Amino acid sequence: METDCVCGSQAQLQYKNEPGRIKGRFIIIKNVPILYCEDCKEEYMTGPNSLRFAERVKQAVESGENELEF
Repeated sequence: METDCVCGSQAQLQYKNEPGRIKGRFIIIKNVPILYCEDCKEEYMTGPNSLRFAERVKQAVESGENELEF
């Protein structure tokens, strides 16, 4: 999947382990879909994926987990 980056180049879809934090607790969410632009080195998530990431971090904290799959 490719999409336009804010710089005008094409951003590529990658899957990465991303850290999240709530109230001082650090959580790793595995295989998060991240769009990466090689030209400007910018990384970002789509809006729906950003919301899902935040929900997964919250779920990890509530369940006492240190890592969760996206």
